[in-house]
Amino acid sequence: MKRYLKPVSIITFFLMAILQESFAETLFGSITDQRSNQPVTGAVVWIEDTDFADTTDINGTYMM
Repeated sequence: MKRYLKPVSIITFFLMAILQESFAETLFGSITDQRSNQPVTGAVVWIEDTDFADTTDINGTYMM
């Protein structure tokens, strides 16, 4: 039994890492001025009640 513990632990670790990555999602978008349609640089975008936030870049885009 003891000789199976290490290989099973290693396989379990890698499976958990793969499954965690498969459930990860990326949120991205862009912010533009309504009148001029120009990108808004430095706007803070956040998801309420979470720690997820990002600031738009020079092109007005963000990715979380």
